[in-house]
Amino acid sequence: MIEISKIDESLEKAADFIARHQNKDGSWKLEQVKHNQPMELHKDIVVSAENVMTLITCNKTKYIENINKAYHFIHEYPLSEADPLSWWAYKLWAYNYSFGGIYKEDIKKYVDFILKKQKKGFWYTYPSTNNLINYFCISALYEHTKQDVLDATRKWLKKHSVKGKGWGKDEESSEVIESFTSLGVLTMIKCGESPNSKHLQEAKKFLESKQNSDGTWNSSRYTTKKPTSYSTVIGTLSLMLLSKNPFNKRVERSINALLKWQKRGGWPYLATGPNLYFTTFFAVRTLAFYKYLKEQWNKPEIKLLKLKLTHQEVSTFLFLSFEDHLRKKFKDTVIKNILASKILGTTIRAVERRKDILNVLFEKKALSIAQIIDELKKQEKYSYLNKKYHITQVKSDMEFLRGLNMVSKITDLYYVTFNLF
Repeated sequence: MIEISKIDESLEKAADFIARHQNKDGSWKLEQVKHNQPMELHKDIVVSAENVMTLITCNKTKYIENINKAYHFIHEYPLSEADPLSWWAYKLWAYNYSFGGIYKEDIKKYVDFILKKQKKGFWYTYPSTNNLINYFCISALYEHTKQDVLDATRKWLKKHSVKGKGWGKDEESSEVIESFTSLGVLTMIKCGESPNSKHLQEAKKFLESKQNSDGTWNSSRYTTKKPTSYSTVIGTLSLMLLSKNPFNKRVERSINALLKWQKRGGWPYLATGPNLYFTTFFAVRTLAFYKYLKEQWNKPEIKLLKLKLTHQEVSTFLFLSFEDHLRKKFKDTVIKNILASKILGTTIRAVERRKDILNVLFEKKALSIAQIIDELKKQEKYSYLNKKYHITQVKSDMEFLRGLNMVSKITDLYYVTFNLF
């Protein structure tokens, strides 16, 4: 049996690893390539999106400042229609983890762009489609789009399964591959496929047949045929969703293998080697979901669901609710952190001024102290402000708000990530 305390310790180490390597501008960058992951996924917008989602999944108050800075970097990162689709998908996926309505306009723009690129259920990426990119697009889109879009992808995947057993890299594949089969399972489930369907249960049998005795899975000829943390992570998650008992011996062996593979907070691709951001992102998601599933499984409302649904359907329901659960937990953490402090000040006037500053930043995105004063002066009640005499007061307001993790600073610019008023 896996102790939840071990999962908690693992998530804490992962969050610390991610936070320690963040750059001053809020980003993360890859210094060197150690594996054959597609080059477009090495871009700082991708790894920054992965890492902010990792920190939110770990959900620790002390990393709110890191999350603020990461979202500022992601929001300010420009994308053009010529950029890889995976960059658009990852940016939208990261936006999905946030709250407060600050990214509503951006989310619509990104949803529309990704939908425009869908062709008969799949997304094209040179030189052909790739089931990894299809997974990214569905993960980013599924809570924003209509069922007919998801159905198109689900039907396309059914049509292009290999011998009805699983999936390869793309529609031309004649070889069933462990990692791509797991991606197919997760994509199909997000598209509304029943975990008990013939296609997914055949995929389960294939994954079970390929699982190593220590609970790991090998990768493929596209990277390495050795066991990898990435293949193990998504294989474990797939078995959790497709098995009657999501905590069976196969799953438990895989979770134990993942816990053993963790090195200095992160996960290497192979058993030995440097920690990588993308493997850490996928490992944290699977471990956090395992913990969530364990915590929910015997609650009265879930027991009631199990009287009407199969266990696989209950696991799928919780999986599809998981990101919303993370978002709500993160929002609660931010609000509790504020309530545990002095709220926004000790006087009514200070509270009002700081709320007005937050609203100005929410509208203008990022401003210096002088620019904040200029914006406040546009309101009649602040017409008395003078940069010479009041800059210290406004600077004090900003440092107070930074102490509550409601405002962050890069160089001389302040910005707000959460609008709670």
